[in-house]
Amino acid sequence: MEIKKFTPQDHYVRCTLYGWSWVWKTVFGGTAPKPIFASSEAWLLSVVSTLGYAPDYVNIESITDLQELYKFLKNWDSSEYQTLIIDSLTEINEIIKTNMENRLWRSLQIKEWWQISRKIKKIIAWLKRLPMHVIIICQEKIVNDEDSIAQIVPMLNGKNATEIAYMMDIVGYMYLDKQGKRHITTKPLQRL
Repeated sequence: MEIKKFTPQDHYVRCTLYGWSWVWKTVFGGTAPKPIFASSEAWLLSVVSTLGYAPDYVNIESITDLQELYKFLKNWDSSEYQTLIIDSLTEINEIIKTNMENRLWRSLQIKEWWQISRKIKKIIAWLKRLPMHVIIICQEKIVNDEDSIAQIVPMLNGKNATEIAYMMDIVGYMYLDKQGKRHITTKPLQRL
């Protein structure tokens, strides 16, 4: 057994950022050091028009595309890419669902929703092992708990919407205030 001393500069940041459409979550991702986008939405024009550069990206249309990107980045030279931006996990979740429905020729049953939830957890586990920073972008949804308290959570299936917080270093909610200014909060269960 080897006891090591933790140093923040040797640690890669794992972050989930969620919020409503058009709050510039993608633009935020584009400000990360040397990013590559795993883009399921093809919304990179906001990065070009706001930040003035065209980012590298891989188009994600299936779970296989994401697996291949993971294998590629796992052994990639970190001097070219230092941050992977998943944009968005909500859309990748929908792609997995649609592909399953097309394969089965019917709507999904509870058991199959559970399978999607497990696949999303596996994706997050793979990404956490990459030798780079990882930013996972999600849409938001509002859910009510047992006491009818509304919570704003990432738009993912089942428990993944709340369990993603346990899997990441930072979970941020991005929103616009009444004056149209963008903010990111890391406070849990904050109702805005």
